[in-house]
Order: sequence, then C-alpha cells, then structure tokens
Amino acid sequence: MERWWARGSSVDGSHLEPVSADEMLNWIKGQDGGRCLDIGAGSGFHRSMVEARGLEWVGVDPFTSSFLSVVCDGHALPFKDGCFRACIAMQVMEHLRDPHEALREINRVLEKGGKFVGSVSFLEPYHHESYFHFSPLGLKHILNQCGFDDRVLAPGEDGLFMVERGLLGPAFVPFVARSKGRALRMVRDKVGPRIMRRQTGSKEPVTDQSLQADRMKLAGHLVFYAQKR
Repeated sequence: MERWWARGSSVDGSHLEPVSADEMLNWIKGQDGGRCLDIGAGSGFHRSMVEARGLEWVGVDPFTSSFLSVVCDGHALPFKDGCFRACIAMQVMEHLRDPHEALREINRVLEKGGKFVGSVSFLEPYHHESYFHFSPLGLKHILNQCGFDDRVLAPGEDGLFMVERGLLGPAFVPFVARSKGRALRMVRDKVGPRIMRRQTGSKEPVTDQSLQADRMKLAGHLVFYAQKR
C-alpha cells in the first residue's frame, strides 16, 4: 500500500487546500467545440462552468427536472459510442448501485482520449442512499479496470470535517463560524497527517507531495481526473 502512495503521478501535490469544482473543471479545458456529459446533473449547477470552458453541456439524471437535457439511468446511457469529448460526475459514483457498469457506459460514450473528471465519497458518512464509498486505491483500481488512465487523484473536503458536521448537525455552522475553522484546519493540516505517519512508521521528510498523500488517507471526498485509453 505505501509503495502506491509514493507514485508521484497518481497523487497531486499542488493543492494544499481541498480542490473546488471550479478548479476540477479546469482539467477539461482545451476541449473547445465538443460536448461534455454531466452525470447526475440535478439542477444543472455545473452548466455555466462547463460552458465557460467552451463545451456544450449535456445534463442527465434519473430524476425529472426542467434543467436536464435527458432523463435516464447512468447505467444505460442513451447515446452512441464516442460522442462526448468530456464527462463530469460530481459526488455521483457512491450513489450508483453498480459503479463498474456505469463507468463502462461513461467510457463507451467518450471519444478516445476523452477526459473524465469528478469526485467521490471516501470517509464521508453514509448519506442519501450511498451504496459505495471509495478509498484512493479503490478509486484508482475501478478507473483502470473500466478503461481509464488516472491522471490526478487528490483530496477534496476533509473526512474529519464531515464527521464533525454529521455529529453536530444544526450546530455545525455556528461552531465553524465561532472558531473560523481554526480547529478543523489544525486537525486537517497537523494532527491527522502526524497520526498517519506514526501509524505507518514513515521517516521520510515532509513535502507537499507526502502531506497531500497523508491528507488523502483522511479525506471525506476524493477528486480525480482520468482519460479514456
């Protein structure tokens, strides 16, 4: 396991804060003139961000909404092979009953070299009928198994932050406002990574890359950028 964490091409050390959706969508830049499939598009929150990057947005979701392009099940996409240049799936994969089947469908509708960007739950507690939460190694494995090369894996929101939110419930927002997030940032930046290093017995010097790898082990969400082979 520890050898996997040392593979620099798989762990993005350039982000010392959780990666935002806007930052993630920069990974699909340079695809002007193509179409981008938004899996689990809901109310179309990411539409303007996709269109700002020169792509035609196509939103799909199993639940009817006036914002959607198509109402469909992500396990059986009603599109021909290779018709999309990019695909995004933001906090969707954990809600799919068969993520392997859904990822193979996404791979099918992407053109060769097409970009796939998204985020998944890891240590975030169970929510809204979530079936599968993905560890970093599990996410890498399922992407590779379904025909993608993983280009970037990075931590999203912190797992301890999300557990705290679940425990405090309605009191969470006032708590964060009072502390200005200092306690949570200290846990994320100092305490968590030190605990992980003690557990693994690592003696290597702390770098941005190693710190980010430690944060991934405690992440509530993981973000990824992959390409179809």
